[in-house]
Amino acid sequence: MGDTPGTLYALAVAFSLLAVTATVLRFYARNIKKVGFSWDDYAVIPALVFTIATAISMVIGTAKGDLGRHTQIGEQDGWPIPIITHRTKVFQQVSPAFASTIWALQMSVRRKLAVCGIFLLGALTVASGVAKIAIYYNILHRM
Repeated sequence: MGDTPGTLYALAVAFSLLAVTATVLRFYARNIKKVGFSWDDYAVIPALVFTIATAISMVIGTAKGDLGRHTQIGEQDGWPIPIITHRTKVFQQVSPAFASTIWALQMSVRRKLAVCGIFLLGALTVASGVAKIAIYYNILHRM
């Protein structure tokens, strides 16, 4: 699926509606079961607000033409550097330190691989979040 403006509008609306629906159903289920609300129920509300804010940023960025096309972060030897290349370079510099620490632990190879996989997933999540914040900052800064 290509990152076309129509696709980005659809994703923004669909994920916002999905988040709102899940939140409403969560509170509805707790009410029906006559179970009191806990801190985790209330923590969902700020998460919903941030999800909707992200969708609004997607819509604004797409309308301005900043999203729905390839993004470059600079030049190297006269050639544009795609964001994925930059992320890969950062990850290659940081990952050996984590891997050597994990491999020094006294656990089975299978568990070491599982722990490495969990850290890899976390690193990719953080990297995509940082990239998203940078892109949204650039979009909102130009408004």
